[in-house]
Amino acid sequence: MLALIIIFAIILLIALLRFGVGVVYGEDGLRVTARVGLFSLRVYPRKERPPKKRRERRLKAERKKKIKKKVIKEKEPTEEKPGPADTFSDLLSAVGKVLGRVRRRLLIKRLYLHYVSAGDDPMKTALMFGRVSAVYSGLLPAIESGFRIRRRELTASADFESTKPRVYANAAISIAVWESLYIFFAILPLIAIIKRKQGKEKKKIITQ
Repeated sequence: MLALIIIFAIILLIALLRFGVGVVYGEDGLRVTARVGLFSLRVYPRKERPPKKRRERRLKAERKKKIKKKVIKEKEPTEEKPGPADTFSDLLSAVGKVLGRVRRRLLIKRLYLHYVSAGDDPMKTALMFGRVSAVYSGLLPAIESGFRIRRRELTASADFESTKPRVYANAAISIAVWESLYIFFAILPLIAIIKRKQGKEKKKIITQ
């Protein structure tokens, strides 16, 4: 009986742990990282395994670095490289349906969004910049009232030298482990969208 109580307590403890997902979208596409406690794993895209000899050398070098560096320092923020805006729009629509179900239990640790307005017509570019800024003004109160959020930064700019609008997004969310299935099933359609869009872009580059 005591063994069953201990097992049940362990399962309950694991279920109550917070499960985090970090999402970055930019010029290099979509990157998804999962985190539980101190452990993190890149979900998408998966890392390619290097050849055996090179992998052994890399592991030895990493071990030496771990011995030398006992204190883990926070990484410096990487340079923003926005990606195609139409792909991001599809991603936003897919993830929005899932967020609606778990928004009361979801903790948004950070939400950074930067939209770069661009196009063939400078007037349309300027108008789009104004519209996005107006959307941000209406979106912020809705986000803050519907979610628990620690850090957020929604910005927009205009690029009159480029012809395509771009978006950079960096978000980190946290949810209880037992509720993380919502996030898992949300990632699957997002990956399908990314692969489909990237396939179309590759075909365009080949035909050009």
